[in-house]
Amino acid sequence: MELLSSWSLANKTIDWKEEAACIGKTNIFFSIRGYNQKNIEEAKAICKGCFVRSKCLKYSQDNMLAYGVWGGKTATERLGLLGLK
Repeated sequence: MELLSSWSLANKTIDWKEEAACIGKTNIFFSIRGYNQKNIEEAKAICKGCFVRSKCLKYSQDNMLAYGVWGGKTATERLGLLGLK
């Protein structure tokens, strides 16, 4: 499997990431053991109070990121916002 490089991203602007409430908590947002409802709810609760939530969500949608919770939305929810699910 080829790793996604920054050159293949449509939106490379991540200057907001240092302000993200999720810094240091990626295990909740990108579980290597698979997602469960508890992880999703915990991730969304962290996102709820995040100041850069909208930038994070836009970044994930612009780049069609298929994994993780971004901007308080799961991959399925993000596809729905784009009218793809």
